[in-house]
Amino acid sequence: MLNPISPERLAALGLPYQLNMGGEFIRENMAKPDGTRVTAPQPPGMSGGGVWVRSEDGGYRLVGIGTEWDERNGMLIGTRLGLLIAMIKNRCPETAPYLRDCSYLNVSLD
Repeated sequence: MLNPISPERLAALGLPYQLNMGGEFIRENMAKPDGTRVTAPQPPGMSGGGVWVRSEDGGYRLVGIGTEWDERNGMLIGTRLGLLIAMIKNRCPETAPYLRDCSYLNVSLD
Protein backbone atom coordinates (compact mmCIF):
# COMPACT_ATOMS: atom_id res chain seq x y z
CA MET A 1 0.00 0.00 0.00
CA LEU A 2 1.14 3.56 -0.57
CA ASN A 3 1.73 5.77 2.44
CA PRO A 4 0.26 9.15 1.39
CA ILE A 5 2.58 12.13 1.03
CA SER A 6 1.58 15.22 3.00
CA PRO A 7 0.69 18.48 1.22
CA GLU A 8 3.79 20.05 2.79
CA ARG A 9 6.10 17.37 1.42
CA LEU A 10 4.60 17.70 -2.05
CA ALA A 11 5.05 21.47 -1.86
CA ALA A 12 8.71 20.99 -0.90
CA LEU A 13 9.09 19.02 -4.14
CA GLY A 14 7.46 21.88 -6.09
CA LEU A 15 4.21 19.96 -6.61
CA PRO A 16 0.96 21.76 -5.68
CA TYR A 17 -1.25 19.49 -3.55
CA GLN A 18 -4.41 20.62 -5.37
CA LEU A 19 -3.04 19.12 -8.59
CA ASN A 20 -0.78 16.29 -7.46
CA MET A 21 -0.83 13.29 -5.18
CA GLY A 22 1.75 10.82 -4.15
CA GLY A 23 2.73 8.06 -1.86
CA GLU A 24 5.79 6.34 -0.51
CA PHE A 25 6.14 3.17 -2.53
CA ILE A 26 7.33 0.15 -0.61
CA ARG A 27 7.33 -2.70 -3.13
CA GLU A 28 7.26 -5.41 -0.49
CA ASN A 29 4.17 -3.94 1.19
CA MET A 30 1.58 -4.03 -1.58
CA ALA A 31 -1.72 -5.89 -1.49
CA LYS A 32 -4.01 -7.63 -3.96
CA PRO A 33 -7.74 -6.76 -3.89
CA ASP A 34 -8.32 -9.73 -1.56
CA GLY A 35 -5.78 -8.32 0.92
CA THR A 36 -3.01 -10.85 0.18
CA ARG A 37 0.41 -9.17 0.54
CA VAL A 38 2.60 -9.21 -2.54
CA THR A 39 5.76 -7.61 -3.88
CA ALA A 40 4.84 -5.11 -6.58
CA PRO A 41 6.67 -4.72 -9.90
CA GLN A 42 9.45 -2.16 -10.29
CA PRO A 43 7.90 1.33 -10.75
CA PRO A 44 9.71 2.47 -13.93
CA GLY A 45 7.26 2.19 -16.81
CA MET A 46 4.12 2.63 -14.66
CA SER A 47 3.56 6.24 -15.76
CA GLY A 48 0.14 6.70 -17.30
CA GLY A 49 -1.38 3.96 -15.18
CA GLY A 50 -4.24 4.54 -12.78
CA VAL A 51 -3.79 5.51 -9.14
CA TRP A 52 -6.42 3.67 -7.16
CA VAL A 53 -7.48 3.86 -3.52
CA ARG A 54 -9.50 1.38 -1.52
CA SER A 55 -12.92 2.75 -0.60
CA GLU A 56 -14.56 2.33 2.77
CA ASP A 57 -16.98 -0.14 1.18
CA GLY A 58 -14.06 -2.37 0.21
CA GLY A 59 -14.12 -1.40 -3.45
CA TYR A 60 -11.59 0.68 -5.35
CA ARG A 61 -11.85 4.06 -7.02
CA LEU A 62 -9.66 5.82 -9.53
CA VAL A 63 -8.21 9.03 -8.05
CA GLY A 64 -5.37 9.93 -10.39
CA ILE A 65 -2.95 9.05 -13.15
CA GLY A 66 0.63 8.09 -12.30
CA THR A 67 3.19 10.47 -13.78
CA GLU A 68 6.52 10.02 -12.04
CA TRP A 69 8.70 7.65 -10.03
CA ASP A 70 10.91 9.65 -7.66
CA GLU A 71 13.49 6.96 -6.93
CA ARG A 72 15.62 9.17 -4.70
CA ASN A 73 12.67 9.72 -2.30
CA GLY A 74 10.96 6.37 -2.94
CA MET A 75 7.72 8.04 -4.03
CA LEU A 76 5.17 7.53 -6.76
CA ILE A 77 3.69 10.85 -7.96
CA GLY A 78 0.47 11.33 -9.88
CA THR A 79 -1.91 13.95 -11.21
CA ARG A 80 -5.25 14.15 -9.43
CA LEU A 81 -8.17 12.85 -11.46
CA GLY A 82 -10.12 16.01 -10.59
CA LEU A 83 -7.65 18.12 -12.56
CA LEU A 84 -8.01 15.90 -15.60
CA ILE A 85 -11.80 16.07 -15.34
CA ALA A 86 -11.65 19.86 -15.02
CA MET A 87 -9.50 20.01 -18.17
CA ILE A 88 -11.97 17.86 -20.12
CA LYS A 89 -14.89 20.01 -18.96
CA ASN A 90 -13.00 23.16 -19.95
CA ARG A 91 -12.22 21.94 -23.47
CA CYS A 92 -15.49 20.02 -24.00
CA PRO A 93 -18.21 21.84 -22.01
CA GLU A 94 -20.89 19.51 -23.37
CA THR A 95 -19.45 16.78 -21.14
CA ALA A 96 -20.00 18.76 -17.92
CA PRO A 97 -23.37 17.20 -17.01
CA TYR A 98 -21.74 13.75 -17.07
CA LEU A 99 -18.62 14.53 -15.04
CA ARG A 100 -18.19 15.15 -11.32
CA ASP A 101 -17.78 18.63 -9.86
CA CYS A 102 -14.14 19.70 -9.53
CA SER A 103 -14.60 23.29 -8.40
CA TYR A 104 -12.84 22.41 -5.13
CA LEU A 105 -9.54 22.50 -7.04
CA ASN A 106 -9.71 26.30 -7.41
CA VAL A 107 -7.59 26.27 -10.55
CA SER A 108 -7.89 28.40 -13.66
CA LEU A 109 -7.55 26.49 -16.91
CA ASP A 110 -7.82 29.53 -19.18
